[in-house]
Amino acid sequence: MSAADKRAAFSDDKWDRALDLLVRRTCYGALGGAAVAFLILRAPTARATALGLGAGFGLGSAYQANQDLFHELFGVPSRK
Repeated sequence: MSAADKRAAFSDDKWDRALDLLVRRTCYGALGGAAVAFLILRAPTARATALGLGAGFGLGSAYQANQDLFHELFGVPSRK
């Protein structure tokens, strides 16, 4: 891979999409966990656990999507 190809592969547009996806999915997961926590759970530790679990699911989902995004740049087959 030439230097120009590497620069194109790691362009700002791709990183912007990846970071946007990471922030959105983590926030949506945390909001989903918070909704479950405040509607169902009473103990503060259980609420914090539900919030963290939701954020973790969102973060993991974003990680997988971003991994597929960057793998396709280098011709690595995705898991789909």
